[in-house]
Amino acid sequence: MSGRKPTIVIVHGAWHVPAHFDSLSAALQRSGYAVRAPKLPSVGIEKDPGNALTLDREAVAKAIREVTDGGEDVVLVMHSYGGIPGSEGAAIIGEERKAVGSNYQDGARGSVVKLVYLSSFALDAGSSLISEPLAKLDTRPGLTSEISPLGIMTPNEQQAIDRIFTGTPTHLAKAAFSITDGQALSAFTEMTRYCGWRDYGYPVSYLGCKKDEALLPIMQEAFIERMKTAGLDPETAWLDCDHSPFLHMPEDLGRAIQRMAEHI
Repeated sequence: MSGRKPTIVIVHGAWHVPAHFDSLSAALQRSGYAVRAPKLPSVGIEKDPGNALTLDREAVAKAIREVTDGGEDVVLVMHSYGGIPGSEGAAIIGEERKAVGSNYQDGARGSVVKLVYLSSFALDAGSSLISEPLAKLDTRPGLTSEISPLGIMTPNEQQAIDRIFTGTPTHLAKAAFSITDGQALSAFTEMTRYCGWRDYGYPVSYLGCKKDEALLPIMQEAFIERMKTAGLDPETAWLDCDHSPFLHMPEDLGRAIQRMAEHI
């Protein structure tokens, strides 16, 4: 590590944009962290290209490179769907480092020093969000999304407020929904290529949300158990909140992320 605080790279979830994380970014910056929050190409796109997850993972890898090529380390914080392209992007960086092998000069570049899953999906290679078997733990009807003829998913406002922004004050929830955007369907259907949380030696943390109605706590616990079954010892912590603590409790969330960033 460089001796300086790592840069926090935030990967947003489905239908979200970096602006949803402005309050969290500001809280982290006040504590001395540099923060980057790349926009995933699958959100706000006019037509599903058929490989939206590929585009998203490449965007995450690019954001990581922009930090590590400058000699700084990265803590990757991934929310919800963001855990999928985040894991894939981290894996791309891991593959690049393996390809360089013994020619890699320690200290010349920064590294990914931790993966932090915030109420997030942690998939195996060769799976997708809609094929994830743990999704069967949630027996409720799914969050309704209108799918356009061009393959763009748009969430239902009331269901989004009831599931994603459950405990968020109404004015914040409505403001947050107003800046959500459509997302390419193939982000949910394209299969993962890697298992970034398992196969590259990255320290892993899972930050769960106890009152989450979008990704139920039982599912979050199952992802943690998956990591343990794979031989990892993920650092875990739980916040007493809904799926979107970055909106209404950014200081508390920021402190939880800081503790994980400092425990490498």
